This record gives sequence, C-alpha cells and structure tokens, in this order.
Amino acid sequence: KIWVRMPLDLSEMKARWAADLKDSVLPFWLANSLDDLHGGYFTCLDHDGRVYDDTKYSWLQGRAVYMWSRMYLEGLDDDPTMREAALKAAESGAQRLDNSIDPVTGLLFFSTTRDFFNRLHLQRKPYAAVFYVQGCLEFWRTGKDTDDSYLRRAESMFEKLEKWIADPSLCGRPPVPAAVAGSTNLADIMCSASLSLDFLKALKGRWEKSSKSAEHYLEIIRRAMKGCER
Repeated sequence: KIWVRMPLDLSEMKARWAADLKDSVLPFWLANSLDDLHGGYFTCLDHDGRVYDDTKYSWLQGRAVYMWSRMYLEGLDDDPTMREAALKAAESGAQRLDNSIDPVTGLLFFSTTRDFFNRLHLQRKPYAAVFYVQGCLEFWRTGKDTDDSYLRRAESMFEKLEKWIADPSLCGRPPVPAAVAGSTNLADIMCSASLSLDFLKALKGRWEKSSKSAEHYLEIIRRAMKGCER
C-alpha cells in the first residue's frame, strides 16, 4: 500500500478552496465571461481572460446560470456585493436560455452565435436539456422568478427529456433495440434520477407551485435506478 500524507486537514482544505473560489475563480469569470451586449456568457477564455471564441454553447450557458444562481443562494452570504453580482450574472444567462431551443422539435441547439440569432449545430442527443433544466430550476429558487415561469420551463423540458431518453428517434437517432429497451444506463441515472433529486430539493415545502408531486419524482428515481444493483 502507498500512503499519501495530506498537507492539510479537511477543514483547512475547505477554507483554502473557499478562498480560491471567492478571491480568484468567481472574480475571473465575473470580469471576463459576462456578455454585457447580448447577454449570456463567453466560455472560451484564455488564461488572461481574453475571449478566443465567442460562440455560445448551450451546455455551458445552462451550467453558468445554475452556478451563479447557486452562488447567490448558498455561497456568498458573507459578501453581499459579490452575491448581488452573482444574481445579476444569473439573470443575464437565464433570460437567454430559450434562444437555443429549436422551435420545431423543441431540442436544444448545441451552439449559437454570440447574439443568439443564428443557431449553429443541432445535436441528435438530449443532454443539453439537462443543463437547461438545472439552470431554470436553480434560477427559480433565487426568488426572482415572480411568476414561476422558470419552474414551468424546467418541468416542461424535463418531460421532453424523459421522452427523448426513452425514444432516441425523437432526436433523429436510431430507435433503441428491443433487446436493450427498458435497461438501465448512464443516461437514466445522470439525467432522470439526478434531475428528479433537484426537483425534490427545490420544491420541498413548495409543492403548491408545481403541477407534479413528490411521488412523481420519486417514481422516476425508482424507475431509473431499477437494475443498478446486480
């Protein structure tokens, strides 16, 4: 056996990571990632923060909305100024999430131009929808979505995602062979179960806001996990 001595204990590591996050990581992305002209985020940055590609990638737009919303909710209570900056950053991306949606199929384009006017590449996979759902749901949790429209968007996209996973032909991909239909795979766990957990957390004590019930999401988790224990 090889034993590696950790230079810091867990509490010291937590403090260092928190300091790195607040003093380095978040200021870097706040200063360089926000597109003040068209909304959303630049994600192709070099070490100095210069944008080397202004293409907007829907996976990363959704992830950024989730991250900034999460920082506003849980990560910056001791820094009101940065907390408000995080909320503003979350709003910048949340307002643009729908620009990646194909109006015909409902699928999300993988990427768009900087101004979101031209959609560049439509993947025949459903996974960009995962980050759309997470972004909408976490932004709803900030309390700035006064009409619950982002919750409804998250629920609607999750319903579509479930259908796309069950029947890939809806995304333009080959149908699932009968021999593997109903089997558990990574997509079931990564998408269905994990997003259901997100809904359970977000809606705890607030189920009157949703058209679904806790049991609805628990059943999705049970179905997704079926067959995992072998």
